[in-house]
Amino acid sequence: MVIFSTFLYEILKYIMNIFILDFYVDLWMFFKILLIEILYNVLLTIIFYPLIKKAGYYIENVLKGNAILTRYF
Repeated sequence: MVIFSTFLYEILKYIMNIFILDFYVDLWMFFKILLIEILYNVLLTIIFYPLIKKAGYYIENVLKGNAILTRYF
């Protein structure tokens, strides 16, 4: 999902730069930079996703409180 969203975002940004700003980038350099950005985003996702998931579970447990008391009502 991270690879696809990064690829889609960069392609759309490249197309906007071509049409709106009349900006041209060499395709070889574009795909080289795109590959580096995809690898970087995947690495960040692998590192930070478990931390964000644990924080989300913690916040959910704090906000829910004691669910045992509300289960039977």
